[in-house]
Amino acid sequence: MTQRNFAAALLMSTALPGLLSAAPVPVPIIDTDTQLSTMDLRGGYIHSWGGSATHAYGQTFTFDKDVSLRSVAFEIDSDATEIDYDLRVFAWDAASRYALGEALAAGSGTTSSLDEPAIVLTEVGPVTLGAGQYIIFLHARSPGRANWTATAGDVYEGGEFFYQHYGDDEEAWTTRTWTWYTNADLAFELLFGPSVKPLDELAAASVGASQIIVADGRSLISSRAGDSFTARANSLPYTLGTKTAPGGDDWLKGNVYTWVDFNGFYADDDSADRSFRGAGVQVGADMELSPGLIAGLSLGADTIATATGAFSHEGDMIYLQPYLAYRSGAWAGEASVILGKGSFDQSNAGTTGEGESRLRALTLRGSYDIAYAGATITPSLGLTYGTQTVEGTGGALAGTGEQSVDFSQVSLGARYARPFGDGAYFVGVYADHSETDAPTETVSELLVDEGWTGRVEVGGSFATQGGYGIDTSVQLGGLGGDLKQVSGGLKVSFRF
Repeated sequence: MTQRNFAAALLMSTALPGLLSAAPVPVPIIDTDTQLSTMDLRGGYIHSWGGSATHAYGQTFTFDKDVSLRSVAFEIDSDATEIDYDLRVFAWDAASRYALGEALAAGSGTTSSLDEPAIVLTEVGPVTLGAGQYIIFLHARSPGRANWTATAGDVYEGGEFFYQHYGDDEEAWTTRTWTWYTNADLAFELLFGPSVKPLDELAAASVGASQIIVADGRSLISSRAGDSFTARANSLPYTLGTKTAPGGDDWLKGNVYTWVDFNGFYADDDSADRSFRGAGVQVGADMELSPGLIAGLSLGADTIATATGAFSHEGDMIYLQPYLAYRSGAWAGEASVILGKGSFDQSNAGTTGEGESRLRALTLRGSYDIAYAGATITPSLGLTYGTQTVEGTGGALAGTGEQSVDFSQVSLGARYARPFGDGAYFVGVYADHSETDAPTETVSELLVDEGWTGRVEVGGSFATQGGYGIDTSVQLGGLGGDLKQVSGGLKVSFRF
C-alpha cells in the first residue's frame, strides 16, 4: 500500500461515522476488488452546484472487473433549499473528457433542505457495469445553490472530479469537454451488490415470466374444461346442469370440443422499476374418454418482454399443454403439463446476448361446487410446480452454459358465479403462495414476489343461438406484494 493510500485509509476510518450520522444510510456492500471505499476527508467544499449555478457535478470511477452498482451517495450542503436532480451513469473517455454513448443507469431525487452537510443517496439499480471507466454525476433540475464535500487532495487514483455548466443541454454531456477540478475528489460512497452474471439474469427473467404464464395456464385449463363439461351437458355455465342451453341438441355435435383463447398479461413494480408483459394465443381441443372424464391438448404462443432499470429481455415462447379433467357431481379436478421452448434477446449496460429456455411444469386443481341462493360458490385448491432451464447461445451469453430454476405456487380461494340470460358472471378471490430458488439475491428483483399475495378475478360466459361460446375474464394479482399483475383473456369456443 502506498503512503498516500495508507493515509487515506486512516482518515476514512475516522470520518466514516460522521458521514453516516448525517442521515440514515444503509450499510454499504463494498466490493474491495475494485479498490473503492467511502472518502470524506473534510478537505472543504466545492462551490457552487445547482440550477442557479453549475448544473452538473460528477466523479469518474474505474472498475477492474464487472460490478453490480446499487446506489450512489454524495455529501451535499444545499443551503436550506431543496434541489431536484437527476443522476446519470455514463461510460467515460478520459482522453477527450467526454461522456460516451447513452446513459447506462439513472436515478433521481431531491436534496435535503437542512443548512448543513447531508448524505444524498440515490438508488440506481442494481445495474451491471463492466470493467472500464465511468462518470457518475448529478444534474440539477431546479433553482438553488449547494456546496459539496471534497477531499483534501487527489486521494482516489481511479478518477477525478468533473463538472459542466451548460444548463439543461443534455447533449453537452457527450459532445462537450467536461472541466476537471484538479487536486480533489468528491466525497462519495458506492454501494454494491454481488456481480450478476448474464446467465443469472436470463434465468431470472425467463422464470419470472414463466411463473405468470403457468399460473394463468392452470386457471385457463380449469375454465376451458368446465366449459367443455357444460357444453356436453347441454347446460349453461355455473348452473350445475339445471338450465338448458339455447339450441337444444345443436349446442354440441360430435365428441370434440374446440376453443381459442387470446390472452395477455402485464406486471409492474414502480418502486423497483421492473415490469413483465406478454401477449399471445392458445388453441385447444378435448374429447370425452368416459362420462365425466375428458382429455385435451392445447398449443400456445406468447411474446414476452421483461425490463428492470437498464436490463431488458424480449423473446417468444411456444408451449404444449396436454390436460385431463374430471367431473362427478359437484366435484371437479384438472391436471395439465406445460412443455415450452423460448428464444430471447437480452441487453444490460451496453452488453447484448441471446439465449434459449425450456419450460416444464405440472399444474393440479381441485374444486367443489356449492349451490347457494340461485348461484354457485366454488372453493378450490391449485398447485403448480415447474422448472425453467436456460442456455446461453450468443453474444454475452455465448459459452455461459445452462442453468435451471425451480418454482412453485399454491393457490387457495373461491369463485362466486350467478347465471343471467344465456350466460353467467363470476367473481373470484384467491390467496397465492409463490416460491423460487433465485440464482442470486440480486436477480430476485426479476422474479415474481415470493410469499403470500392476493388475487381477484372477474368475468363472464355466455352462449349464442348458433352454438358458440364466449368467455372473458380479467385477473388482478400480486395484491399485498410489490409486483402488481394484470392478466386477461377472451375465449371463443366452437364445434366441428
